Amino acid sequence: MTVAIIGVGVMGETLLSGLVRGGTPAAELLVCEKRPERAAELAERYHVTVSGELAAAGNRMRVYVPYGDEWYGYFMRRLAERPANLAFFLRSLASKK
Repeated sequence: MTVAIIGVGVMGETLLSGLVRGGTPAAELLVCEKRPERAAELAERYHVTVSGELAAAGNRMRVYVPYGDEWYGYFMRRLAERPANLAFFLRSLASKK
């Protein structure tokens, strides 16, 4: 399974950094970044595939985004379902990068 990170600002790079440090193989990560200079920087730093367009990378995708009035409770239940998700989320928050 490929994990795609769309838009790699501060939060996206924190997520990317946590995945790489956590042992996710670079071949399983896809970064979507439209700015060429930023794309080159991320490819060099994390050794991941960077594409300007997610669909252009030839991947089928499913986008999963909780929304609405109850998104926070839903998000918390998903974290509680799998302790590894919670640990990853907390490590990402505590990361300095």
